[in-house]
Amino acid sequence: MPVDLLDAMLTELEYRGCAYWDLYPKFYIASIGGHLFNVHSMVKQILYVSGLPYDTRLHIFLVAFPGFGKSFWLFQFLLSDVGLIGSTRIPTTFEGYVTEAGWVGTKRFGAKEAGNSTNGDNDGTFTQYGIAQRYATGIVGCEEFAAIASAMTQSYNRQFDTALLTSLDSGFVNKTLAAGPIKYRTSVTLWTGTQPARFDLAGGLGRRLTFMHHIPTDEDVEILRQARRKGFGRQFEQYRTSTIKQNINKRKDEVGAIRNVIMHPGVYKYLDKFKMMPYEEPIYERIVIGYWVMRGVFDSTLEMKLDKELKGMIKQEFDWRYEIKKGSEYSQILGYVRARKNMEIGKAELLDHMYNLGYDEERAQGIIKKLISFKGLRETDAGMLRIPRKKKKGKKNSN
Repeated sequence: MPVDLLDAMLTELEYRGCAYWDLYPKFYIASIGGHLFNVHSMVKQILYVSGLPYDTRLHIFLVAFPGFGKSFWLFQFLLSDVGLIGSTRIPTTFEGYVTEAGWVGTKRFGAKEAGNSTNGDNDGTFTQYGIAQRYATGIVGCEEFAAIASAMTQSYNRQFDTALLTSLDSGFVNKTLAAGPIKYRTSVTLWTGTQPARFDLAGGLGRRLTFMHHIPTDEDVEILRQARRKGFGRQFEQYRTSTIKQNINKRKDEVGAIRNVIMHPGVYKYLDKFKMMPYEEPIYERIVIGYWVMRGVFDSTLEMKLDKELKGMIKQEFDWRYEIKKGSEYSQILGYVRARKNMEIGKAELLDHMYNLGYDEERAQGIIKKLISFKGLRETDAGMLRIPRKKKKGKKNSN
């Protein structure tokens, strides 16, 4: 019987007392499956779309405030001893802060610098390898990827390193610098995130990232508080964690036997219900591929269909992307007010909540003013902020 690694990993995370163990981790686990298949497919040329090699990497981008999970989930999966895929045949690393040059690499004039991952060339230059090349078959967790975070919040005409973009898409990196070119191919998978903001999902980056959205309500804060207390002093289950790591290594070999891929028509029939743009469909295809790889139900053919769990993941990703398209920081405030009695709150109380989430006064006041100007909120004479109720259409007077 194949080992269901999705179930095994979720069971361990539940045992560790992780809040939302059955929500966010599913996407990291599907990303692991998509990564394993992609490394195999790029070598054996298994999956094509319209005659072109199809990349199945599922890059994760978690939008959350500081202290609400960006590093927590990376540690649960990537740390060498306790992480579920740390110290396996999947190379992993955790980086605190990454720039474009740190990711792609660079080439400079001069001698090789001691202590750096570099290659001295015969033409008086040296190449400093980036993370994407050093972990070309690995999964990289970045607490803060400055280049991606800034690019996602800029206008359509932004200047952006296309080498970083292609490293996350086709995997081909070809960058020409004054000291010479950098050329390589990578299958690195990226897990990162940033704080809530207004993101452009129509640009190149937005189409290559799988978004997760965690904007806490009062109930979420309490759930996280209780989960942390419950987990205080609790170790990981060593035997189960070790077994998961061993089965990850076995799964890598099992994926190597796949020679054919079949997507059940029911998958696309379900996707049609969401009326998404064609360029967004690959994100959901990759979730499906990664999901079934981790379930382990395949031999030489990976046949993918829908089940209840997978339907839920697809809908959840669609909802997250929709919230982020609307503007995650605005959605967070409206959601918080909507959950209050009569959908209203005192302005001072709302500001206190925003301060606790990490907003400074200028930003918090600015968001509230914009919501009022957009008619998302209405300020009453009593100093309360209220979500306007939609007026019901009455019957026309026939007299």
